[in-house]
Amino acid sequence: MTLYLNDLINECERRGFDGYEPYGETMLVLSVPNVNDLAQTIPVIAEVKDDTLSASAVIAEVTEDFYLPAVRACNELNIQYRYYKHFAQETPDGTWQLCAAADWVARELPAAQAFPLLIDFCQHMYVTADRLMREG
Repeated sequence: MTLYLNDLINECERRGFDGYEPYGETMLVLSVPNVNDLAQTIPVIAEVKDDTLSASAVIAEVTEDFYLPAVRACNELNIQYRYYKHFAQETPDGTWQLCAAADWVARELPAAQAFPLLIDFCQHMYVTADRLMREG
């Protein structure tokens, strides 16, 4: 069984979740509110490509002054969370985006299992954002 984007879309609709927007045949942007603050939403990009389901998000954008504390926090998070990667990337205007990403093997991953993985990843973004902002 191979997971396709349409499988994820169908699973979203089956569960009554309408916080998504498809882009092409492989990408979906999820808007899952923070369970602790429903007004807060960090968009998460999910992509189904070949045998991989990938998710990524920009958690926050910070100035260079916060870069080193953010990198230390990302490194600590990478030790704590086996399946998620946290990193900082520079933007063309000289600020830093704090990001997180995750990959799953999609070949044998049904949409009914992929959906909760993506929702959990979305909620992890809020935990990560809270931690990174406390570090700064």
